[in-house]
Amino acid sequence: MFEYAGGIYAKDSEIQIYQNSAISNNIASTDGAGIYVMGELAMVNLTQCRIQGNEAKTDGGGVMALSEATLLFDKSQFTENHAQRGAATAASNVNVSIVRSNFTANKADVMTSGLLLKDLAVGALYHVLFQDNRGVAVSVVESSVGSLYWSTIENNTNNDGADGKGAGLVVEEHSMGVVSNCHFKSNQGRNGSAAYVSGDATFANCTFENNTADNGPIYISLNENTVTLEHSTLLANQALKNGAALYLVDVSAAHAFNSSFTHLRAEHNSALLGGASVVFWETWHKSIADGFQAIKCIDCTFANNTASYSTKDGWATAMAGVNLDEQHPIQQGGATMEPPIRVELVDMFGTVEPNTIIEVQVAVVSLEMLQCSLVGAQRNQSYAGVVTFTQLSINGPVGEECLVEAVAILANGVKVNATTVVPLRHCEPGEKLQTYGSSQTCTKCKSGTLGLGDDINNGITECLECSDGLECPGGSSYTLENGYWLAPHAEMCGSAQCLMDRLLPCTVGTACTTDLDRSGTADRPVTYDNLCALDKGFTSGVMCGGTEAVICDSGFTVSVEGDKCEKCPSSAATLTTFLAVSVVIVLMTGGLSIMIMSKAR
Repeated sequence: MFEYAGGIYAKDSEIQIYQNSAISNNIASTDGAGIYVMGELAMVNLTQCRIQGNEAKTDGGGVMALSEATLLFDKSQFTENHAQRGAATAASNVNVSIVRSNFTANKADVMTSGLLLKDLAVGALYHVLFQDNRGVAVSVVESSVGSLYWSTIENNTNNDGADGKGAGLVVEEHSMGVVSNCHFKSNQGRNGSAAYVSGDATFANCTFENNTADNGPIYISLNENTVTLEHSTLLANQALKNGAALYLVDVSAAHAFNSSFTHLRAEHNSALLGGASVVFWETWHKSIADGFQAIKCIDCTFANNTASYSTKDGWATAMAGVNLDEQHPIQQGGATMEPPIRVELVDMFGTVEPNTIIEVQVAVVSLEMLQCSLVGAQRNQSYAGVVTFTQLSINGPVGEECLVEAVAILANGVKVNATTVVPLRHCEPGEKLQTYGSSQTCTKCKSGTLGLGDDINNGITECLECSDGLECPGGSSYTLENGYWLAPHAEMCGSAQCLMDRLLPCTVGTACTTDLDRSGTADRPVTYDNLCALDKGFTSGVMCGGTEAVICDSGFTVSVEGDKCEKCPSSAATLTTFLAVSVVIVLMTGGLSIMIMSKAR
């Protein structure tokens, strides 16, 4: 038995171990049974290696690294290693990078069966699996920083841990954890079986599923730290005592204000005592002294959670969940929301009895410089703490977001709240913006005016007076009057002004007397030199109904056949051509009438 480094010892040296290598069954009386590395020039690079069955009496059963060394692990396996702390790997004041590696069946007597980052260590993990370990899978302590991305922490246990912490991830005071797109599943521990956080931490796009703890699969202390938990799911977790999904303690006003809980979904969680979704322990009495308001969970859903027993102590509190139908966003300017808003108030024991709630209020909170206001709300008190607002109208700057807050006043005097962000839509084509003081609304363009898509500028629509040749009933619709036609590509206009610039009077008899639809097409074309007479430069075969588009340069027009460009004729030639074409049209029309009559006979 060696004092340390039963397998490999490196000081200020570089070690590279590749494919199918194994470091196994080594024993050290202190630290680092498999590999012991130290010094700022020291580096260990393990690629496709197996570190198995190593045992250290103190730290780092598989690997012990310290004193600014560097660890690089890729596609490697750490299994069945044993130590008091950091059974697989212990890193003190080093840089650690781990990619596509597995930590399985490692055992720690005191703390951290998988990876221990301590004393200013920095670790970055990508696609790493921590599974079936006994003791905390990952610990970030003593001013260290740990980042986990696309990793899985599953089926780890720490039921007999002396420190009472969880089995998945631990981020202690003065340390930082960044966790993104990770899955915490079926872990078991005393407090925070999936995650125990008393340092700064951010969780984004994570799933916490089927974890079991005495108190809270996610256990968060908000005393000297800030925590962000967003876009995450807490599903089917279980608390043997309190807080089946989330357990918050020691909340201070300043750090709670800087923390953020948004877009969370907690469903089908269960607690044996209280807090089927969330528990705030020793929080509210503290909050009153600091003048601190309730923690807000924005756009969160707490549904189908259960609690078996309710003590209803003085510290009992609740969190309100505000559920909005996103398919029907609230409109500004007196519009109402359908279906109605349901404000569901769920207390820490999973249910709220009707006589527990004294009053429920819904208000609109202005964000920063945005002035939002509640125009009107019709409330129907319902059963078991469910309040339905059949009408809710909000005024505010278009295209911005307003904050809707639901507050429940409980029988014990405690006020609890929840908030959700409600977007106010932009003005649509055919609407114009009207401002009344600090609020705005979108109203339909009145009859005789027109607004199209490109008239919108940052949510503002301008309604233009319609020119001669257009019939405008209001909004964004229009029809052409007889005697007018739209120049080529007018259908591509996105603004009313563009459309009107391409609205042209017909100069040849009744060529445009037929009813036109919105695209400006007609049943028959004008004469071929009409565009030349207009001198507008819009020379094309698509006039009042042509089907084949021939684009000509200015000064040219489409031939009678419609298949080529010809130079515009002189005024005399234009008149001669017009008369000739008119005769042809009359003769053709007469002949057609005779043929039809002949067939009728």
